[in-house]
Amino acid sequence: MRHVSYRYPTGETALEDISITVRPGECLILVGPNGSGKSTFLKLLAGLIFPFEGEVWAFGKPITPALLNDPEESYAFRRRVGLVLQNVEAQLFCPTVWDEVAFGPLHLGWDREQIEKRVDETLKLMQLESLRERFPHRLSGGEKKKVALASVLVIDPEVLLLDEPTANLDPRSQKWLLHFLMELTSQGKTVVMATHELHLLPFLADRIAILGDDHRLWAVGAPEEVLRDRNLLLRAHLVPEESWLRGMVNG
Repeated sequence: MRHVSYRYPTGETALEDISITVRPGECLILVGPNGSGKSTFLKLLAGLIFPFEGEVWAFGKPITPALLNDPEESYAFRRRVGLVLQNVEAQLFCPTVWDEVAFGPLHLGWDREQIEKRVDETLKLMQLESLRERFPHRLSGGEKKKVALASVLVIDPEVLLLDEPTANLDPRSQKWLLHFLMELTSQGKTVVMATHELHLLPFLADRIAILGDDHRLWAVGAPEEVLRDRNLLLRAHLVPEESWLRGMVNG
């Protein structure tokens, strides 16, 4: 991103003058208060929306409506970048789990044999084989998250964009997802993830980016640097003030 700003149709600012480079193979985690622009950041990277000012580049090209209106360019981009929304209900619309996971490859024009092989592999990887004929909207919250993630992973994207993937998951599902994401990053996948779960950061993040309530980028750095800055975390409303006071008293 180069000096990217985005405003909603109402004129309200979502992001203001954001410049950052996502490094290939890293896990970059976005944190910040509600409404700071984390979801908008991910949608810009996914080419679902476009900046009012500045540029978003990926794979050596600016991501613009003109580029993504070109069938070949759009295919190449969509093949390499996958997004899982925070509200997975909006991402699930097929009659069965198998159809849901197969939708992306079908849309990309893969042949039937290739689709069947890849979907079956992905269902096995995600431990969803027993749910293949189930209606997605009747699954549990954790199962829906798995299906949404599988529907993206089935095309084997280079870049995975995740919006609050652990939200509303029980501890067991959170643990499974954490280990799964750690495995993906160890394989060289580029992951950009928005979360409120600060306890995940030391395990997953190569770098942390903090978006402030003014919609600007306040800090980018390694977890051990960013999480050590108490004043920054308090200012960004990422920790309750009393927890730091208690820590200082007990320390």
